[in-house]
Amino acid sequence: GLIMGAVLMLVHVGQPEAAARIHNAWLKTLEEGYHTYDIYKEGVSREKLGTKEFAAAVVRNLGQKPEKLKEVVYGGAPKHVVPKEAKEKKEKALHVPKKLVGVDVFIQSDSGLSELQQRMMRIDNDKVAHTLIANRGAKMWPNHAPDITLVDHWRCRFMAVGDSITHQDIADLMQRLAKAGVDFVQTENLWHFGKEIGYSISQGEEQRKP
Repeated sequence: GLIMGAVLMLVHVGQPEAAARIHNAWLKTLEEGYHTYDIYKEGVSREKLGTKEFAAAVVRNLGQKPEKLKEVVYGGAPKHVVPKEAKEKKEKALHVPKKLVGVDVFIQSDSGLSELQQRMMRIDNDKVAHTLIANRGAKMWPNHAPDITLVDHWRCRFMAVGDSITHQDIADLMQRLAKAGVDFVQTENLWHFGKEIGYSISQGEEQRKP
């Protein structure tokens, strides 16, 4: 069982030749009549071996092939091997330049929309400015959707005033929120990956081009 498990693992990791070498040594050992207790048969088997002794016999037969039993040959690429084209595409994607352009701050607050919006305006500086407040996935500011039952969990989006921001800019923003007593519970950085936007755009929200 352990031997065949090793064979399957070698096939899985892309070593078919090593897997076939062990499998054929295992077949050669069985063919010679060296059997473990579970398959030993009087008059057929040559010698009854324990698991350690059987494994040692397989090791001795490495490089040999069975004569009566059919030789095993493992070929073809294992399932997990990534085709060359897909691998090149993935490697190319890893080198796409990314740019930090904003951050979503999730805030817990019982304040009304107007009060929350005024508080966020006081957090703005020359690096970041809040551009969106959403509640339950619906945009509430600017031009909020009517007839929405609000909860105390808000998403406030801050975008770079310039082309991009740094992690330090976000850290400074969070410090200002903390000093203002804002109960933020989560943040999510907003990125541009080359010409692709790496975050969701709410309905009616002005989209920043990469």
